[in-house]
Amino acid sequence: MSDFAHKIDTDQVQALRLSDLLTYVRNTIKGAFGGYYWIIAEVTSLSVRRHYYFDLAEMQNGQVVAKVRGNLWESVASRVIPEFKASTGQPPQEGMELMLLVQVDMHLQYGISLTIYDINPDYTLGNLERKRKETIRQLQADGVMDLNKHNPLPQLLQRVAVITSETAAGWGDFQNQIQQSGLGSLFRIDLYPALMQGNKTTATVYQAMIQILGRVEDYDALLILRGGGSRMDLAAFDDYELCSYISNFPLPVLTAIGHEQDVSIADMVAHTRLKTPTALAEFLVQRMLLQLNRIVNAEQGVERLLLDRMGDLEKKQSYVVSVLQHQLRRFEQKEMARLNDFSQNLISLVHTSYADGLQRIEYTSLRSRSLLSEYIIRMQQQFRTRLRDHESLLRRTKIDLERQGLQVRHIESDISKLLMNLIPTQEERLQYLSRVANLYDPSNTMKRGFVPILKNDTPVTHTKQLQGGDTVRILLLDGEAEAMITTIKEHQTSNGDE
Repeated sequence: MSDFAHKIDTDQVQALRLSDLLTYVRNTIKGAFGGYYWIIAEVTSLSVRRHYYFDLAEMQNGQVVAKVRGNLWESVASRVIPEFKASTGQPPQEGMELMLLVQVDMHLQYGISLTIYDINPDYTLGNLERKRKETIRQLQADGVMDLNKHNPLPQLLQRVAVITSETAAGWGDFQNQIQQSGLGSLFRIDLYPALMQGNKTTATVYQAMIQILGRVEDYDALLILRGGGSRMDLAAFDDYELCSYISNFPLPVLTAIGHEQDVSIADMVAHTRLKTPTALAEFLVQRMLLQLNRIVNAEQGVERLLLDRMGDLEKKQSYVVSVLQHQLRRFEQKEMARLNDFSQNLISLVHTSYADGLQRIEYTSLRSRSLLSEYIIRMQQQFRTRLRDHESLLRRTKIDLERQGLQVRHIESDISKLLMNLIPTQEERLQYLSRVANLYDPSNTMKRGFVPILKNDTPVTHTKQLQGGDTVRILLLDGEAEAMITTIKEHQTSNGDE
């Protein structure tokens, strides 16, 4: 025996089997904690094998201060799990903080555990709302709620990075809308996959944004897409760290998360929020069409401008030539009149002058005629030079206009090819919509065995609209019938995630 054992009066210590001791402990625990308790704990792990096996813990500053196993037996789970899912949109998962109704239990082999009898969904939803309000207050205190909205949104959104799940229905809807527009070849759309459901959603979206940050010069905007989901699903987009990163992102962020009535904090801090992925795709298409219309209108405006300029130059040339010719004729007429007057004066002097004087006058007259002729010739040359300069300027202007007209015709050809490519695509889209309209034609639906039921001329779509004894009208292809409701059965349904 050890020294410690020698110090104890072993005669007073009873030797027990381990099972006896543990049975005593179990009975003591049941006696002291035999009732039911509501506890709050975080789910650190969860496995389902008919029964639900939880690892529960209390966390403080990221450290585990207490932990225990929890068991939700199949008989209780068949009631508790559907009720929890109906309220929150999904079953309990790792990372959730839950309020659990438990009873303390102890097994001789597995030790202390908690038997779970209920889960309070109101606490889970209330906790989400509390965290949501705390996140909004913190972002407002940081001054970043509207920061991303200050990023300029280009008129032409052509190069976009998309964060979503490759298998998400919203991603498929987005792609279909782009392709059906006939403008798909004009976009560059790069997918950065991320989980859009579960406790890893926030981390994977954050990692995708970091990848895009390394190529920020390659894109005009960042899109975050997700189809509809429950409040629990969308809680990932209320995370403070993720929303703060979105608000500070250097690209404008466009979101389409959840349904129209769902607004996450990520939607609130984003530059632009669209209600669905399809609406976001249509937003991009409409901006592209607007830019194409501007190009076409600009091409037509340039053509009109060039034609107007050519007309103005031709009118100006005609006017300048006309003015020069008119001035030249007037000058010639004026100088010839002066010359004739001078000649008449000389003739008068001949009859009154001496012979020697007559010779001098004749010499002077000839000299004057020569000077006048030289002056007239010099002025005619100047006018002709100016006329040639104007004609040369006009030729150069015509050459420039022809060159610009050729560029306009090239642009017109490119636009015409693009518009011609759109026509078959729009015809295919019209055929597709015609087939969809035919598919949803009421008569075709009735031929497959589905008939409308009316109560007080209002279509009946849910059992909640009916009560026993109600009279309803059944519309058939060749008439209608009346029936009385005797039995109503409701089917359990589950909400789709994406």
